[in-house]
Amino acid sequence: MQKLLTLFLFTCLSKIMYAQIRFDELPKAEQEEIMKQAGDINKVTWAKGLIAITPDGKVWDKQTYKAPVIPGDSVKYNGTPETEFIYRSFKGLQPPIIYVYNGNTIVVHGLVEVHAERKGQPIRFTVARLETYIKTDGRWALAAGSGTYVEPPTPEKK
Repeated sequence: MQKLLTLFLFTCLSKIMYAQIRFDELPKAEQEEIMKQAGDINKVTWAKGLIAITPDGKVWDKQTYKAPVIPGDSVKYNGTPETEFIYRSFKGLQPPIIYVYNGNTIVVHGLVEVHAERKGQPIRFTVARLETYIKTDGRWALAAGSGTYVEPPTPEKK
């Protein structure tokens, strides 16, 4: 019986220690603070050891992962001309799913539609994004990010 009680208490404590909270369940003030610090990829602080995985599997470090990516920038996913495109814009396709772990780690999953241009032709593609943010010195920093093609680059219909 004592072992069963110990196991039960350990299970309860481990759930508390590693609790995940949906972002939309947080108090409004805390949601606003997180979004102010981590809501714009072009303004977020990057962790020292940032790792990013491109949709075609390339691993980028902080030096390679150049941001902000602004409209008109040329992007080569694997460094070859055939993967080069001119970035135009992106938009979220739905509100991202955000979980907060222990108050110091955030995991974000969302879908983005990217509009670009390749060899003068407009293209678009959809990417599933998974990003991890950590709280360092009281600020949120992007620690890891990855993208996976949901829909590969295709010509836009006119």
